[in-house]
Amino acid sequence: MCPGYVHRPENASILGPHDSGGVPLVRIRAEHVVVEDARRRTERELAELERVGNWTLMATFELDGQALAVLEEVSFIDGRIAFVNDDGVTLILPKSLEPTEEGDQARWYLGHRKEEVLPAGARTFEMRDDDTYSEGQPDILRSEILQGGRDPDPAAVRACFPPIRKNFWEGHERPQTFVGTSISADVLPLYYTDHSMVWRVPGTVVAPEIETAIRSESLWEGIVGGWLPVVRTVYPVGREECWEVVTFAPAEGASLFQQPVWYRYLRIRNGQVTEAKYIDSFLPYPNASDTKPGDFYRSLFLLHHYWEHELEGSMRFDVPENWIEDFSRHALALERITRSGNHPKYGVSDRAYAGEEHDGFQDLLVSTVTANLEWGLFSTARNYLDYYFRHFVRQNGSINYRGPQIGKYGVMLSCLAQYADYSDDYSLILEHDCKIKSIVSLLEARWEAARTVETGNPTYGMIAGYHEADINFLTPTLTTLNYEQPYLANSAQAWRGLRDISLTWKRIGAMRNDSEMRERGTRIESVAHGLFADAQHGVERSWITKGGVTGLPIIAGSNTFYWEAPYRTCPESYDENRVWSELLWSGILPKQTVERIYQIAEERGGTTLGIFTNRYHIVAFLVSEAVHGLLQHNMVPEALLVLYAHAFHAHTRGTWTVRECVDLNRGAGYSTPYCNPAQMTVPTIAKWLLVFEDPVDRTLTLGQGVPRAWFDGGRSFGIRNAPTRWGGVSYSIRSNLGQGYVDVEVTLPPKAGADVRVRLRCPDYTLPEKVDVLDRDDVSPQVEGELVKISVGTSGKITMRVHFSKVVTTDRNPAF
Repeated sequence: MCPGYVHRPENASILGPHDSGGVPLVRIRAEHVVVEDARRRTERELAELERVGNWTLMATFELDGQALAVLEEVSFIDGRIAFVNDDGVTLILPKSLEPTEEGDQARWYLGHRKEEVLPAGARTFEMRDDDTYSEGQPDILRSEILQGGRDPDPAAVRACFPPIRKNFWEGHERPQTFVGTSISADVLPLYYTDHSMVWRVPGTVVAPEIETAIRSESLWEGIVGGWLPVVRTVYPVGREECWEVVTFAPAEGASLFQQPVWYRYLRIRNGQVTEAKYIDSFLPYPNASDTKPGDFYRSLFLLHHYWEHELEGSMRFDVPENWIEDFSRHALALERITRSGNHPKYGVSDRAYAGEEHDGFQDLLVSTVTANLEWGLFSTARNYLDYYFRHFVRQNGSINYRGPQIGKYGVMLSCLAQYADYSDDYSLILEHDCKIKSIVSLLEARWEAARTVETGNPTYGMIAGYHEADINFLTPTLTTLNYEQPYLANSAQAWRGLRDISLTWKRIGAMRNDSEMRERGTRIESVAHGLFADAQHGVERSWITKGGVTGLPIIAGSNTFYWEAPYRTCPESYDENRVWSELLWSGILPKQTVERIYQIAEERGGTTLGIFTNRYHIVAFLVSEAVHGLLQHNMVPEALLVLYAHAFHAHTRGTWTVRECVDLNRGAGYSTPYCNPAQMTVPTIAKWLLVFEDPVDRTLTLGQGVPRAWFDGGRSFGIRNAPTRWGGVSYSIRSNLGQGYVDVEVTLPPKAGADVRVRLRCPDYTLPEKVDVLDRDDVSPQVEGELVKISVGTSGKITMRVHFSKVVTTDRNPAF
């Protein structure tokens, strides 16, 4: 229990953010707040900071001619802020809080010693010399958690490592989190410790007592509003006392180069506010502060509406693990804060990551576009793509950036095609037709060059080129070693990009009666078909056996395993984690190869909790690409483990702010800073868990990656307005397995051609046996394993009752 707060009584209501239960009925008369006692039929006036039940009156303010009062449950860690008027509750904002301290080490590592579960090099990000190089150690946590093929327990994954605390990289502490808006390029970093040179309002000036909590690393962190970018930090200052600080960036008053910031400091002792300070952007000097508490709460109220408007139209979840939607929406908000309007930014505040030299990074483009498309935020995705192609892509397809990656050109094409297919807006592709054709020609020319060797050669058809931006500027051996190599992922990503753009070209050509574009699309589709075969063959021909060990190098035809050299010391050891993730995203790998890649990585320290590592840290910003391949092959327990591990251990526990490369040795804290692509991972994976499109045949599976626990008796889950190439899809599933059935309601996409199936991952080795369609007689779904298949061409709404039977199984039945 955090000092300062009291335990919530068992009978105290803690309902959802839109539920008004428990909030007292008040009347606002001028600047006075009167509370009614309905039982006694009496009234009494409340003073500021006076309590009524579990609620404290914080302030009043006026907005658009209407008076509102602010009541808050300041006593509880999980208290709420309620905005009320004479008609009742207008808005309720929940508050969250998580400890950052490590505490007793016995709580972590699932009974292992810390040294047994860390990546072998988890002490520094610096390159190792050969005499100090350590190959790695098995990912025993992944093996134990996934034992028997069961879904991972989120609580067990959470308990594997302590939370992130302060973060040092290259000799300096880096921001813990940040606040801002999409209006301003001015982003305010928030640090774990009190950095006087960068804090606008140094906490130790306002509340000197917090220094002790900072030094002991005993802070608590959370957010206000469920998912809003409103940071809550609590500093224990005694056995029964704390300072609570809420920080946010309001939309009103923000300009391109200056962002106001609000601070609220509450001193709380045994659940009572003993002191309150409200600060608008800077310490008041030379004039005394004229800030009123109501000014703070008015801005907070407006901020909620601002961010709701920013994400208006996005899909919505209704799932048992409701943190997934809040986490995702919070990530999407942080992404908008990071950018300067439509201009891409890799990080915030810190020159090492927020410098302009990082802005053209292709992964930054494709990660943010993919996440926004998958959440239905089409206009945002269009703006990002259009801006990038106008300002970063040249007419010949080269990029105004210091580190172009050859394979990522393919992903750029996929993003363009996905935008056009999801939104039915083809204007973007038409506007940038010349540049898109140049990119296609670039990839095709490199593929043709790769086909000049004999067909039996592992490098046949395998596109050569730099696969990682850092090769260009962080590689001491760039002038002495050849990095122009056929990395396995280059051809794989190029295949998918060419296939996607070719089909979209064909569609546009047919719609516009443009024979040249239609024929161009047909020809490139054929190229993509050949590239797909070459990419598959190149991977399978590249397996080698050395010293009794069979494995896969990251370069086609190479005779060197990546683990034979220190990380990034040569082309053969340069970012194997990237190669594996991008291969999995492409869809070219059969399931057996995916399983073998993970098995080898698990055995040799290439993963921690299933996340690919750089042998020192888990690497956060390509995680969604790896999960895509796991979901493609129905490796759902593995995908869920990676999601949970990434959410709980690559982000700050309370404020959900990611690190690019994450040090799990929390005492050292040598993680690299926040980066935008890594923040996009959870929202992208979340969509794919519930609605997944196969990268090869484009079948659409609803519920592909949902946890089996969501089918426990009486539970329900679903999604509303999830975007697909065939239009929006919605569904809800309610489990009644105790009675032997599950009810499924699906609203299919409106456009023809979708091949839709529903996966029902029920627990206790149950499988669908038959389907009754309850509301129409023109649909006859078929059962195949866990899948309920709906005939292609079906449209509209379908209500089904799926009956289940128990099956006899081993610990890992192939049906599951």
